[in-house]
Amino acid sequence: DAVMPLPVRSATVTALLEQIEQRTGHRVTVEESHLRVFPSIRLELRGAAFHHSAASTTPLMIVDRMEIAVQWLPLFEGRVLAKELIIDRPRLTIRRQQNGNWSMDGAKSSSSSADLNQPLAILQFVRNILVVEGTVTLIDESDGPSGTTIQITVTQGLLTSDVTGRQARLHISGEVPQARGRAAFNWEGS
Repeated sequence: DAVMPLPVRSATVTALLEQIEQRTGHRVTVEESHLRVFPSIRLELRGAAFHHSAASTTPLMIVDRMEIAVQWLPLFEGRVLAKELIIDRPRLTIRRQQNGNWSMDGAKSSSSSADLNQPLAILQFVRNILVVEGTVTLIDESDGPSGTTIQITVTQGLLTSDVTGRQARLHISGEVPQARGRAAFNWEGS
């Protein structure tokens, strides 16, 4: 680790978090952060929570640990571009409301295309994303408030991009519930 004075380190972490919030449209809170600058700039966030809005108390997604490797040269232009993003043990809940609309974090769903694209906005500044041991909980309340709950485990997800914003390759493996236990799945595409 290169030594960086605490005020500079704190300001750098704050600036990187602000960039993430601006790009994704979600408020980010963290319990703990660590910044390394050598051999590359890496920001580690522990206990990160992404909220739909500044007023939202229910997180959209909770992540045990995230690590972001940032490219040096774009920083001199005031831009943040990440080489890679590692997400350990994210937890996300998606809910189908009684009216049939889908939402995340219990927020009222929106049909605006800008709102629908926000969760994917992170792809505009990260080239490679690795997700390890994630959980997606689907709650379907369309038949009543008791609903049906399905928990999908994503053992590993990998999204790689050769040129930011162009073509990407996606690989996801995990488990889904079935009548007798769980079934493994593996999906690849580009």
